[in-house]
Amino acid sequence: MNCSNLQVLNLGNNNLVGKIPDAIGSLPMLSILALPSNILQGGIAPEIGRLFRLQELYLFNNTFTGNIPATLMNCSNLQILYLASNNLVGKIPDGIGSLSMLRMISLHDNSLQGRIPSEIGSLFRLQELWLYNNSFTGNIPATITNCSNLQILELGNNALAGKIPDGIGSLSMLRMISLHDNSLQGGIPSEIGCLFRLQELWLYNNSFTGNIPATITNCSNLQILQLGFNNLVGKIPDGIGSLSMLSILALHDNILQGGIPNEIGRLFRL
Repeated sequence: MNCSNLQVLNLGNNNLVGKIPDAIGSLPMLSILALPSNILQGGIAPEIGRLFRLQELYLFNNTFTGNIPATLMNCSNLQILYLASNNLVGKIPDGIGSLSMLRMISLHDNSLQGRIPSEIGSLFRLQELWLYNNSFTGNIPATITNCSNLQILELGNNALAGKIPDGIGSLSMLRMISLHDNSLQGGIPSEIGCLFRLQELWLYNNSFTGNIPATITNCSNLQILQLGFNNLVGKIPDGIGSLSMLSILALHDNILQGGIPNEIGRLFRL
């Protein structure tokens, strides 16, 4: 790698094969490394961890294997970590919480496992967390409620257990919560009704119990409410007709009872 002043390397959406060259770490000025949508393989080069000015790393939609290199935690200016749609295994590296500039973590559609690190709660700038379609286990870390700028929480199709963390209602910037296809249980927190920006709530195919919280009708921007395949009881909440933005209302395969509210007829976008 002789281009020592190179700041942006974008070779995405081609038909490149082979591995990332070991010498990638000799490009000290790189701020953006974008190699998505190719046919690259092998491990993600640990030498990337020497790129201290790196702000954006796009390696999604390739066939990379192995672990996420721990050396990436040295990239202290990293804002976007986009490694989705590969064949990565292992855990999210210890030290992820030290990447204090991160705005997006996108690791979905891999074969990652282990727990979601509690230190993600140290990432105060984090806006988007995409971890769906992996094999993560354990609870959703309670510390996630510290990520006050979080807009997207996408943890669907893993093996997560336990409850939705207390304090979820403090994440006032959330636009999407997607926790479907896990083994989550307990009640749906009433504090979800504090999320006035929430547009999509995907909780289907878990083991949630109790009533649909009446406070959910406070989410006036809600467009998708997917609560099917749980163990919910009681009635559809009064006020459902006030959710004028709803386009999808899916409550199937529960134990709900009572009448279907007439006010559903007011949902002209449904």
